[in-house]
Amino acid sequence: MQITQIVGAALACSILGLAGCGSSGGGSNTGADTGADSGPAEQLLSQIRLNQYGYPVGGDKFATVVTGAAVPLSWNITTAGNGEVVLEGQTLVLGADKAAGEKLHRADLSGLTEAGSYVLNVEGAESRPLLVANELYGDLFVDSARFYYFHRMGVAIESPFLHNPLHGHQAIHPTDDALPCFDNWCGEGVTLDVKHTWYDAGDFGAYPVNVAISTWTLLNAYEFAALEFSDQQLTLPESGNGIPDLLDEVRFGSTFMGGMLPPGNQLASHKIHNQQWSGFEGNIDLENSMERYAQPPSTAATYAIARNAAHLARVFLEYDADYAQQQWLLANDAWQRAETNPVVYYTSATKDSAGGGDYDDTNILDDRYAAAAELWISSVAFDRAKTAGFAEQVRSAEDFLGFDENGAQQWQSVEGNGSLSLWLHRDQVGLSEAERQTLQANILATAKRAQIKLDASGYPMVYNPSELTPEQIWPWGSNSFVLNRLMLLGYAHRLTGDVAHLRNMYRGMDYLLGNNPLDLSFVTGYGEHYERDLHDRVAFPLLRDQGIEFPPGWVAGGPLTGWQGCDNATPETGAPAKRYGPAGTATEAWCSKEVAINWNSPLVWVTAYLAATPLN
Repeated sequence: MQITQIVGAALACSILGLAGCGSSGGGSNTGADTGADSGPAEQLLSQIRLNQYGYPVGGDKFATVVTGAAVPLSWNITTAGNGEVVLEGQTLVLGADKAAGEKLHRADLSGLTEAGSYVLNVEGAESRPLLVANELYGDLFVDSARFYYFHRMGVAIESPFLHNPLHGHQAIHPTDDALPCFDNWCGEGVTLDVKHTWYDAGDFGAYPVNVAISTWTLLNAYEFAALEFSDQQLTLPESGNGIPDLLDEVRFGSTFMGGMLPPGNQLASHKIHNQQWSGFEGNIDLENSMERYAQPPSTAATYAIARNAAHLARVFLEYDADYAQQQWLLANDAWQRAETNPVVYYTSATKDSAGGGDYDDTNILDDRYAAAAELWISSVAFDRAKTAGFAEQVRSAEDFLGFDENGAQQWQSVEGNGSLSLWLHRDQVGLSEAERQTLQANILATAKRAQIKLDASGYPMVYNPSELTPEQIWPWGSNSFVLNRLMLLGYAHRLTGDVAHLRNMYRGMDYLLGNNPLDLSFVTGYGEHYERDLHDRVAFPLLRDQGIEFPPGWVAGGPLTGWQGCDNATPETGAPAKRYGPAGTATEAWCSKEVAINWNSPLVWVTAYLAATPLN
C-alpha cells in the first residue's frame, strides 16, 4: 500500500468510523462475510455502497455511506482515468437504519450525466468502480433468461449453448417418461410421462405451482412486449426455428405439465421428486439412480396446469397453431378436473416422499381465479362459446382485480397473475370502465407501497419488511419480492407514463446489484463483488470441482429472518438485511443462497423492461 493510501485510510477511519479500521482485517461483524477480501483497503471500499454494475445516464444515482458522522461529509467524483474531479457535494445524514443495523449517509450523484467510468471519494475513502452508461441490462436480460437452459431436465446440457463449455453436463433424470406414482395413488402399475422440465431450485424436484408462476412471468414479459423477443436471442438448441427463444424455453419447461394429469378424471400430481433428498456429490449418475415418484395430487396443481396451458395456447397461436390447440384442450381438461373433483389441499401432513419441498397451500381461491382469467382471455381466440362462462367465473371471484398485500407474484398467492393478465388484455375481454379503474388503482397502490418503502429505507429497498420494525419477517427468496415489486412499477410506468415509476425500478436494481448492507451484488457475474457461491446441486459441485465460476445472471434468494433452524449457515441473529449465508457455505445455506426458477423469472421480466426503456 502506498503512503498516500495509508494517510487516506487513516483519515477515512477517523471521520467515517469505518468497520475493520484499526485491525488486521476480518469479516463482517454480522456473521455474514460475503467473500470480500478482508484487508483494510477492502474494508474501506466496502463502506461506500453503490450499484456495482452501473447507473443510467439520465437516472437517479445514489450511493450509501456507512458512517456514524453526525454532520454531512464532503464527497467528489473523479474520472477513473486521470483523476479529474467532475462533481462534488455533501452527503445527506440519514441516521440509524433498522434493516441494516447501521448508521447511514446518502450521496446524491445524479448530477453526473456523462457516460464513463468514475470513482466516488468520501473523506479519503474510495468507492468501487462507478459506471455510468447509456445502455444497461440488455446483457443481464439474456444471461438471466439463459439460466433456464442450464436447469433443463431430461436432456444433456451441451457446451455450444453455454457461457463456458465446462458448464455442460449429462442429462438429469432422463427416465422421467415413465415415473411411478407414490403408493400407486394414480392406479396400480400406472406411470406418468413427466419428462422435460426444469429442476426447481437447489433440488431436482418439479412442481406445477412453481413452474406455473415462473412460466407466467416469462410469458407475461413476452406479452408486455417492452423488448423485442426474437429467435436466436438466447442461443438455445431450438434457435433458428422461427420462434422467439424465450418462448422455446418456456415451452420446454412446461412440457411435463400435461403428463402430471393421470388417466381418467383424476387431479394432477402435486410434484415429482426423489424418495430422499439428493446430496451434494455432483454425481449425476448417482442422482439418476435415486428412487423417484410422482407425488399425490392437489387441486392447486391442477389449476396451475390449466392456467399455464391456456397462457401457452394464446401466445403460441401465431407460431404453432397445432401446439396452441393442444394446449387449449389441455387447459380445459385440467380446469374440468379441478372443478369436478373434491378439493384436495397439499399440506405438510400429506403422506409423500421426503425428498422435496411441500409447496403446501390451503387457499386455492386465488389459483382458481388466475386459471379462470387465463382461460377467459384465451377463449376469445379459441372458443367464444365459453367466453361468457369464464367471464362469470372471474368476475364472481373474491380475488377479482386484486393482488396480495405485497403486490408480489408468488406461487402461493397468484391472484396478481390473473389481474395483470386481465389488464394487458382489458380490451380483448371487454373490461368495463369501472373495472379498469379499479384494476389500475390496485396497480398504482402497489407502486405507491414500493415508493413508501424506498423513501423510508436507507438503502434503495422497494421491499423492506424492517421499515417499521426490525422484527418483521424477511421471507424465503426475499430478493424475488424485490423483483416482483419492480414488475408492478413497470406496469405503473406503462399505465401512467410517469417516469418516477421507471426511476424507482432502476433504484430497486441498485439494491440487488450492490447498494445493500452486504455490499454484494446478488447476481452472479454482475458487479465487482458479486455472488460466487450459490446453492444448486448441479452447479455448485460441478463448478467447484473444476474451479470455474457460475454462469452469469443467476440471482440469489436473499436475506431471510424469522425461521429458526432453517439451515445450518444463514445467520439467525443480527440485522435483518444481513442474515445471509457467509462465503463458502452454499451447501448449507439453502435458506438464503439458493437459486430458483421463480426467482430468476422476475429478473428476466425486469431486465427486459429496463433494457428497452433506458433513462438517457
